Amino acid sequence: MKNYVTGSLTDEDQQAIRSSLTEVGAKMPFLTSFSPKQKNQIMKMGEKSVDFVQDALVIAQEYPQILPASFSLPEFESDAKLLAALLPIQVMINELDKKVNDTVTGLGGDCMAAALEVYTYVSAALRTTPELKPAYDRLSVRFERKK
Repeated sequence: MKNYVTGSLTDEDQQAIRSSLTEVGAKMPFLTSFSPKQKNQIMKMGEKSVDFVQDALVIAQEYPQILPASFSLPEFESDAKLLAALLPIQVMINELDKKVNDTVTGLGGDCMAAALEVYTYVSAALRTTPELKPAYDRLSVRFERKK
């Protein structure tokens, strides 16, 4: 059996991590969520667009007279500043998210392999240890097919 992940988290560490993540979220009260439909309606900004946005901001700041009164340069400046601050944070969060997801995947694989091994042992021992029948029945539920 391959063991992909070995480690542990104390109750204190788990609480500290949850508290830290809550604190991080509290530092960014502007965070929002969009529905898939809303996301599809938002213009996407790729890597090449970062320079485009910065160039457009500089030009707007140099030539504010060309902008219509309805255009909010302060809002553009504020959004661009926040975006520049969030991009490196996003990279860090994405890297952490990938590691957590990969670790959970590995642990899931480890646990499923061990559980299947236990199931095999229970199945084999059932012939000589009939009191295992309730345990076998509980484990067998995993393999029931829906009708």
